[in-house]
Amino acid sequence: MKEMCNEAEAYYVEFCMMSMMCSVELNIPGSIQPLIQNFEDIFQDPKGLPPQRSCDHAIVLKNGAEIPNIRPYRHPHSYKEEIEKFVKDMLRAGMIRPSVSPFSSPLILVKKKDGGWRFFVDYRALNTVIVPNKFPIPIIEELLDELGGATLFSILDLKSGYYHIRMKEEDIPKTAFRTHEGHYEYMVMSFGLTNAPSTFQALMNDVFRPYLRKFVLVFFDDILVYNIDMDTHLQH
Repeated sequence: MKEMCNEAEAYYVEFCMMSMMCSVELNIPGSIQPLIQNFEDIFQDPKGLPPQRSCDHAIVLKNGAEIPNIRPYRHPHSYKEEIEKFVKDMLRAGMIRPSVSPFSSPLILVKKKDGGWRFFVDYRALNTVIVPNKFPIPIIEELLDELGGATLFSILDLKSGYYHIRMKEEDIPKTAFRTHEGHYEYMVMSFGLTNAPSTFQALMNDVFRPYLRKFVLVFFDDILVYNIDMDTHLQH
C-alpha cells in the first residue's frame, strides 16, 4: 500500500473455489455414503470434558512475570445478552467454571459472516509473559509435496478443535476471564493462547503418527486423507 501511494505498479490476485466459479455442485460418491452412516456418531457434538492426555496444555510464565489482571471491556446491552448465552452454554458443557483466580483477561465478541458471534478472550497481556515453545509448525507447501500421484481426497475439519484438549490442572487459573456478570476460567484449551497451536498440532501428530505421509496429512484441525484408488480410500 505504501508503494501504491507513490504511484508504483501493483497486482491484485484473487483465488476462488473452482466449484464456485463453475457453479458445480459437489456430490458425495455413493460408495462413501454407507461409511458416513456407519460412523454417524462421530459427527455428533461431543458431551462433557475431553479425556486427560499427556499433551494437556500448560502455561509456563517467565521468571518474575507480573500477573495480568485486565478490566473487562465495555459492551453494549445486546452484546451482554450474547455473552451471557455463551457463558451459560460453556458452563453447561463443563468447559469453564467459576473462578477466584488473581488472573483476569477481557473478552470480545466478533461477528461471523453468517450473522452469528465468535467468543474470544483477549489474552494479549497474558501472552506477553508466557514462555513460547519451539514446536515446529508444518509448512503447507511441504505437506502438499507428499501427495504424489493421489487422485482421491477426503477432508475432515474438526469443530472447535482446541476445546478437545484439557488444561493442566495447575494452569487452569491462568486462563481466567471476566465478564460483566462474573469471573470464570477455562477447563479446556482456549483460543488465543500462546503455544495453543503448537499443543494442538502436537496432539494431532501423535494421534495420526502411524499414518502421516502415507495416506494422511494434518494441518491443525484439517485432516486430509488421500489415495489413488477408491477401495484403498474407503479403507483408509
